[in-house]
Amino acid sequence: MFGPALLLLSLAVFLPRWAMFFVGGSLAWTLAIHLTWRGRAQMNYRAAVRHLRRNEIAEALAVMDSLIQSEPAEADHYRFRAELYRLQGNLSAAECDYRQVVRLTPGSVEGYLGLAEVAIQGGHYQEAAEYLQRALTCAPPDWRIAYTQALLADRRGDAPAALRHAQQALAAGLTDQRLALLVHLWRARGYARLGDLGAAQEALQDLRRAARRLRDWRTILGSPQAAALRAMMGADLEQVEALLNEEGGGALLTRWRDEALVGTDQEVRRERTS
Repeated sequence: MFGPALLLLSLAVFLPRWAMFFVGGSLAWTLAIHLTWRGRAQMNYRAAVRHLRRNEIAEALAVMDSLIQSEPAEADHYRFRAELYRLQGNLSAAECDYRQVVRLTPGSVEGYLGLAEVAIQGGHYQEAAEYLQRALTCAPPDWRIAYTQALLADRRGDAPAALRHAQQALAAGLTDQRLALLVHLWRARGYARLGDLGAAQEALQDLRRAARRLRDWRTILGSPQAAALRAMMGADLEQVEALLNEEGGGALLTRWRDEALVGTDQEVRRERTS
């Protein structure tokens, strides 16, 4: 494909008077190849998405396998395939692809965020924390990193960190109300775990204001491709519904507070015993 471009560059060397003409022709040919190849790549992405919509994840993966074979240095291809693997529940394969993203784009935060999300999905919280720390060295803090940190802190039961990162995500420009719905849930749970039911009720009011996005979540989780997402976020969204449906949301907030107190008492007893 690049033969004509190389030929034009050779002519530019041997015929200096026409160098600009031949160099220009070479660049134009190279650009045409690039655009044509990009068009093929976009066609492959569209084909993969069509398979995904029909719940044909294996076929979508086969499309991306072919694209990666022809363009092995394109980080975006590995990132997209990693997302497909996560939908399939193949976390080890997704992790391998995110590592390829990191290798191909060392200064990009995307690969480390993907690795952190896979680690959280697999319950490997310490690994997730390390990946998030590496993401912070690649770019200034943004809402994506803070959101993932809040998710991790909530899963670990670290209420102060969950509240801190949730506020950072909102302050850093998190505008997607579907994600904000979850952030407000983690805020309410964090305050309840700290015993501050007044602040938890205020977070619950923010949750109510974003409640219209719960319908979007129901649609997303109802998809056949959402099994992995249901496993990761389903319980949270059930608790969102419970908070919105019960009078004042007080029962669940009180339960979280009491569970945190029991956990604290048990930790104190273990420390005294040791």
